[in-house]
Amino acid sequence: MVHNLWLEDGILLREAGVLADIPCVLINGRFDFQAPLGNAWALKAALPAAELVVVDDAGHDAGAPAMAEALVSATDRFALLRP
Repeated sequence: MVHNLWLEDGILLREAGVLADIPCVLINGRFDFQAPLGNAWALKAALPAAELVVVDDAGHDAGAPAMAEALVSATDRFALLRP
C-alpha cells in the first residue's frame, strides 16, 4: 500500500534551493532521535541564510518547555514581519 503522506527521501535537501530566499528558523532538539540533529545541520548547509536553533534540553516534543519557548520565539519574530 502506498501512502502519499510523506515526502520522498532526500527531496527536501535536493530542492532546498527553492526555499533559499524565504526566511526560516530551523529548530531541533539536541536529543531528538526521530529527526536527528545531523539532518538539521545538513538542511542548514543547504539554506545558508536560515537560522538553526538547537534546543539543548529537548527531544522531539514540541510541548517541552524549552522547545515550546524556541518555537514561540521564532513564530513571534515572523509575525512581526507581516505588513
